[in-house]
Amino acid sequence: MDIKTAKLELMQQLLETESGELLEKIKKLIEDEIHQSAFTKEHKKIIDQRLSSHRANPASGSSWKDVKRRIKAKL
Repeated sequence: MDIKTAKLELMQQLLETESGELLEKIKKLIEDEIHQSAFTKEHKKIIDQRLSSHRANPASGSSWKDVKRRIKAKL
């Protein structure tokens, strides 16, 4: 069974269930999975610092065109 079919079957089962307890368990499992794959607090801190720096001086960055040119020059 491919992943798309498995998802569709699971969604159908979820639509038909009347069990609030089952839905809460599934919701918790999904939330746990998302949190495990999410950024660490340290990663979030770095991203927030870089975003603040960019907002303070948006002209300090490079255009995508310039970035591609520099990357290609290194290859």
